[in-house]
Amino acid sequence: MLSVIVALLGRRRKRKKKRMTNELKEHLIRCEKAVQSTKPILAKRGFPDDYRTVTVIGFISVLIEHQESVLLLVMHNNVGSASALVRPIVEGAFRGLWINLPATDEEVKKFNEKNKIDLEFGDLATALDTAYGMGDFFQDFKTRTWKHLNSYTHGGMHQIGRRFVKHEVASNYSEDEIYEMTTTVTTMVLILTSFFLKKQGHVDSADEIQALLETYGPVADKKKAVDQVSHESKGAGPHVIPTEAAPPVAVFDSPSRFRLFLKRHRQSLSLVGALIVFSTFVIKDAIREEVKDTVDSLQAAEDVFVTRSENEETALTLASIDAYVEELSNKTDSALDYLDNELSGVQKTVLQGKRNLDNLKRMIDKLPGTDAPLMSSLHKLEEDYDAAFESTKTVSQGVADGSIRMERSAERIAAVGNQTSDLLIEIHTFADQVIERSDEVRKAEERKYRRYTILSYFLYAIGWSLALFGRLFGMDSLLEES
Repeated sequence: MLSVIVALLGRRRKRKKKRMTNELKEHLIRCEKAVQSTKPILAKRGFPDDYRTVTVIGFISVLIEHQESVLLLVMHNNVGSASALVRPIVEGAFRGLWINLPATDEEVKKFNEKNKIDLEFGDLATALDTAYGMGDFFQDFKTRTWKHLNSYTHGGMHQIGRRFVKHEVASNYSEDEIYEMTTTVTTMVLILTSFFLKKQGHVDSADEIQALLETYGPVADKKKAVDQVSHESKGAGPHVIPTEAAPPVAVFDSPSRFRLFLKRHRQSLSLVGALIVFSTFVIKDAIREEVKDTVDSLQAAEDVFVTRSENEETALTLASIDAYVEELSNKTDSALDYLDNELSGVQKTVLQGKRNLDNLKRMIDKLPGTDAPLMSSLHKLEEDYDAAFESTKTVSQGVADGSIRMERSAERIAAVGNQTSDLLIEIHTFADQVIERSDEVRKAEERKYRRYTILSYFLYAIGWSLALFGRLFGMDSLLEES
């Protein structure tokens, strides 16, 4: 066992470090700048020293440090450790949001003095939905993602499954996963900071934090495109938007219920957009893990079947060679010894068929649902095996007790041998069908994940567009409206 571990670790050291793309490096820099930009915004404000305010400031400080650690770990290719910090950041954001608004003074005091929050995490989510008017977002998020976040933090299979590349021990996190993870933790820090500043009455500073949501992730590129169009529409470039195209935009210059709605809810639009992106990341990860488990299970079953079949064929070949060598070295064998050797070969072939059927049954059990045609074929082969087994048993007993005459024994053994050979051919044909079905299921699962990946890109666009929409058409502050 020790030699195997050393060999695996040795292969890990020899594996070349995967280079990070420039796009991901730029994204990490944007995430770092977004959170670092909150520090001077917070520093220019004064805050009271009551329990509630000081506690939330402490949560913000911890989350900023965790976010910085995630980025640092990712840059050093320690993505597993970085992913383990996602749950503490999410849980810290939930607790900070609870202390910030819905918690009573007694509950805040109890947390400070006794380090205790009576509410379970699910109850916290319900309280946040009610306090911040978020529908059932936090509760729904907890229900769908908490198990997976725990798995990453506490060394579950979500974490362990990404420590191998085929047969090598190596980090196996995609750049999409890293991109989504760093976007998520950065967004959680900004959400807590924004709600805290709004609760303190610093709406303009909260707006500055809201604006930082547009400086990283997919929205950053989208905002560039909007700024380019806006710049050209003012005549700065050769492709000036015609005057006839202006009226639809002018609708927002006149007072309307729609504009008032945008002004009142500009912060919520940005936050909801960011939360949509966060939810899409977590759900996509859950589906990815489900598909990965199915595919890995089927692949492992195929590998076991093929390996066992090859080992059994090798064993039978060696046994045949041994029998042949023994026959050459001992020419004085009696007719009865000869028949015993022939019958022994037939019995080994029958046993091989039984083992192959058992392996195929285990493989079929790995397929999702119940495949009626395959199970029907399997049952028929098992019946054929039982018949072949009974035939060999009858012949073996007849040869042993002399109830079958010597001249008939050879014929009976040859007939049983042909029967078992035909059975093995049928089993191998059936094995090809099972493996083909397994491949179909695996490809279907992979197509399912690809479809959801495309859908997730669409949801990302909706989330970031919603946040950008709130910024573009709600430019007046809430203080100015009041």
